[in-house]
Amino acid sequence: MKHTRHSLRSLLVAILVVASVLAQPLLLFLPVATAFADTLPTISGSQPNAGSVQYLYPNCPQPYPNDTFPPDTITVSGLASNQVIGGPSSVVLNEYTPSGGPITQIPASIQYNGTTYDSPFAFSATGSEFSPVGQSSITFTFIYPETSLWPNVNGDQDISVNATLFVYDYDATTNTYSPVLDANGVPVFLNWAWDLACEGAPTATATPTVTPTSTSTNTPTNTPTSTPTNTPTPTNTPTGTPIPTNTPTNTPTTTPTSTPTFTPTNTPTSTPTTTPSTTTNLCTGIFTPGYWKNYQNHFTAAQFYAFLVATQDFGPTFKSLGQTQAIALAEEILKLQGKYYVRSLLDAEINAAAMPALGQGTYANTGLTVNQWLAQIYTANGAGNSSPFTNGNLSQVQQNVLAYLSAGGEGASAQNCLIH
Repeated sequence: MKHTRHSLRSLLVAILVVASVLAQPLLLFLPVATAFADTLPTISGSQPNAGSVQYLYPNCPQPYPNDTFPPDTITVSGLASNQVIGGPSSVVLNEYTPSGGPITQIPASIQYNGTTYDSPFAFSATGSEFSPVGQSSITFTFIYPETSLWPNVNGDQDISVNATLFVYDYDATTNTYSPVLDANGVPVFLNWAWDLACEGAPTATATPTVTPTSTSTNTPTNTPTSTPTNTPTPTNTPTGTPIPTNTPTNTPTTTPTSTPTFTPTNTPTSTPTTTPSTTTNLCTGIFTPGYWKNYQNHFTAAQFYAFLVATQDFGPTFKSLGQTQAIALAEEILKLQGKYYVRSLLDAEINAAAMPALGQGTYANTGLTVNQWLAQIYTANGAGNSSPFTNGNLSQVQQNVLAYLSAGGEGASAQNCLIH
């Protein structure tokens, strides 16, 4: 009898175990957004992700300036049959204006599915908000303009690439697209970015233009004579009339310089790079490392140093070094070639220092502010924050947040920005 009860008990336990095991796959189909419930695609590029690729003249592609870098690519692979890329995704070949304003549009610079588009590229340009269903891989090809046309900083020609691609599930039954979410309910995205520099390249010297200037003289009398005279004046000009002269003056046209004229402050107030608009799109404060590496294009050394000192985690070190050495260290980090967490982290902290509202904003619905995330990532990177800058141990979520704050969120609209 005891044996029978024991057997029944064992049978019941076995049934419960089998039932629980069989029930596990069903959890994947529950309508709950979990961390990577789907098998995610992967992303790769022909240049290092989050890296800075430096060419030293004359080893840049020749001949200069009528040369081009060979095209580069970014590829998404492993898309499931029901997965697509789209929504707020953006692919950009970046050229910043000298004032640090909107990214310059570069015509005919991005190829996708056999068609060439202008940069910045969005899927809406194809007539659809998403990539084709069933396409397992997607490749973007970047066609660089001549390096002589890239923004110039002290003889360095720089340009950058940034692809932020959001993953969606397609439901054929309802013909709807749903974003894949991570454990925090944040839309999953893939990001790949880099910047290129041709250092020491000769810069074309602009020839000052001789501009004819219409100049009024103050020599004519202001009292006209009441008696007309038949004798023409030497100037053939009626009295009382200013004598226009068309004397060419060797006045060169105004050429923009890399030094802005606004007053340095810890929180710039008149530049689109740092001041949120009334719509408060905090993503306008996100820039890639290449932007700050070329700070001379947008700010004075004093302004840049003020941002460095204001970074929450690197600030004390920069302050102790003084302006010259602090900028040298920042440039060393921002020019690291290959994937270094410290490069992306310093970039993200400068972004937050230049726009304090960005640092105070909440990242998606994680409940943590940008500054809190950055402090957490700084701690996780540990010794990697100092030379030789070996990468620390960041969780996947921390890597995703860092990627967004240092590149992925750049150019996002107020509606699509993950920071509020």
